[in-house]
Order: sequence, then C-alpha cells, then structure tokens
Amino acid sequence: VTPNLSGTVTNGDGSLPMDAAMVSAQEYHPGETDPKDQVVIQAAGQSDEDGAYALILEPGTYNIVAYRVNDEGAFGPACNSVTLTTGTVITDNSIAIVAPEATGTVSGQIEIEEAEEDDSVTLSFRQAADCGNGEEQIEVRSINVGGDYDEDTLAVLGSYGPVTLPTGIYTVVASVEGRTSVEVPDVEITNVDAPPELDAIVFPVE
Repeated sequence: VTPNLSGTVTNGDGSLPMDAAMVSAQEYHPGETDPKDQVVIQAAGQSDEDGAYALILEPGTYNIVAYRVNDEGAFGPACNSVTLTTGTVITDNSIAIVAPEATGTVSGQIEIEEAEEDDSVTLSFRQAADCGNGEEQIEVRSINVGGDYDEDTLAVLGSYGPVTLPTGIYTVVASVEGRTSVEVPDVEITNVDAPPELDAIVFPVE
C-alpha cells in the first residue's frame, strides 16, 4: 500500500532535516468519556536521515505531530492539521521542530491490582496545542510501563522515568487494557534540580 501522506521534518528555520523524529497522525475526540479515547494515534512513524516520513491513513482530519528526543536533547513538539479525502495524496506536509527553551523530567510508579503477569500501563503525556483548528489536546510522548508481578498480592508494581519532556503543563493519561483509564491533570514539568515524581497511579480491581 502506497503512503498517502508524506513530507519532511526540519529544524526551526527549515535549513536542516531532522532524522529520528517521531511523527504521528492523531485524532481528537473531546466527547469521549474515557480519557484515553480522546486522543487516538491512527498511524506513526520515524523520519529518516533525510528528515522524510510517510504514513498510510484513511480519509479524515488529523493532527500531524512531530517530536524528537535523544542524546542531543528534545525538539518540538510541532503540529499541523491535514484533511485527507478519498484518493488524496499529500507529499509535501513539512513540519519544523525547534529545541524548546528548556526540558525537564518526570518519574513515578504504577500499580495494577489483581493483574495478569504481563499486564502493563501505557502513559500518554498530552498538551494543549493549536494545530490549525483551535486549541486541542495532542500526545507529545507515550511510554509503556511494565513491572514486577507479586504472586502474593497478584499485583504488578512498576516504575518509570526519568521521562524527558519540554517544560510546561501536561495531562498524563494512564491506561491498561480492560480497565478504566486514570487521568492526572496539571502536571508541571520544570527544569529544576528536583524534578517532580507523581503519586503512584493505581488501577484498582473493577
């Protein structure tokens, strides 16, 4: 299947390609009752050494979000809005990402009660952004967190971090397959020496 959305990720002024950037096509559904379903990733990929990316998408309107974090630091996030109709092919959707003024980290723990041994938690770090259709939530970064299985309590206990993010205010949405999601609003990421550690995110028995 041929990709129907492609482009290039560049630095802020467009003069250099940015490789290893995560590019995702996201749908925003503010009316969904479960927080994890309010931002849905429909496709994602990584830019190559020339900054090029390509995605295969169904017709619809998407926020195209680019972000990169590696040993050189964090870049982005940046986004724009794209609408694809049946038969549409867009080949020039370029996104410029710049290094934020500062980055910080966040850490924490997770607990899943009465879990299966291989259960894990997906953490979605989200921010408000205007990609072209007014202020919406976008996912900046997500991680999967596993842990140790306690045979006595039947719980999975794990920890995560430090997770590097641009400074700012985030909503963290934690989800486990088959459980109600947990939303942690107003998480402030700063570049102070003592980064925040979130209270343990617990998924109780349902």
